[in-house]
Amino acid sequence: MKRIFVFKCGGGDAIKNAESIRRLLSILKEYVGVKIILIVSAFQGMTNLLEHVVNTYLVNTEDAERLLMYIHEEHITHAKKLMLSAKTLNALDALFMRKKRKIRELLTQNFSYPQLYSEVVSMGEKYSTLIVSSFFAEHESVIHISAETLIYTEGSLEGAKISETKTFSTIQNFKNQFLNCTARFAVTEGFIGSSNDNHSVVTTLGREGSDLTASVVVTMAHGYQIGYFKKFAYHTADPDDPKKKSTAEYLPVVSFARLENDITNPEGRKTILHEMSLHFLKKDYGAQTPPIIKIIQFSDTSKQTLVVR
Repeated sequence: MKRIFVFKCGGGDAIKNAESIRRLLSILKEYVGVKIILIVSAFQGMTNLLEHVVNTYLVNTEDAERLLMYIHEEHITHAKKLMLSAKTLNALDALFMRKKRKIRELLTQNFSYPQLYSEVVSMGEKYSTLIVSSFFAEHESVIHISAETLIYTEGSLEGAKISETKTFSTIQNFKNQFLNCTARFAVTEGFIGSSNDNHSVVTTLGREGSDLTASVVVTMAHGYQIGYFKKFAYHTADPDDPKKKSTAEYLPVVSFARLENDITNPEGRKTILHEMSLHFLKKDYGAQTPPIIKIIQFSDTSKQTLVVR
């Protein structure tokens, strides 16, 4: 049986533009003889922009829809730079129209802010995943599975909690299908899920939710390895901090305990991983061995931090 590797690619560097997506494919093609599940975040800056759309809808629908059209056109531009087919461009148009209709329906009802937020902000992952899976499919055997059919949630629509029993069942079923099909890659959205059986209610997992999705998938699918593509591998300090950049030292190996402390500490580095990711990485769900954890610097994959338990 082939091993399953899970990779999470975020909007910092890995999902930034057409060139970053080309680089992502070239990196992953080097992992031969394994099955890869790819968890995709929104394009760089898109979540913030979509959150602005949500707040604009509360004030002026026309302004919100103009901004939404701008976002749509930006994704069409990315798709064209990747020379994707007319079929993919039409699929992006259909996604835009479907989402806009759903949002308009909400606005005519007694909607809640979390409903509007989840419908609008989830568009980022929907767009990017469609573009990435379509590009990969031109070069590799790929299946695209909707996160709403994979990740079940409960509670709030915004910052929702994972429904572990139902999600484990769907991921195990998907894992068996994936291992028995010819596709080498499976691509799905990070950050989003669904709270009902017909998958009509989209939910969101909170900031850095794609990290959480990846952690849930690798543990519940009994994956062999999880790789989080980040702007930087693990360093002794945040290399993005001007005051600490000169002293930030790359660490090829770090303990899980140190990683956890740095994330959960009130003054810790919250952007390394989603805090709830640690919660799921501690679980085994019947796996014989826990997954290998790596934090990979996308711009220079020779810098990979192995997290030792």
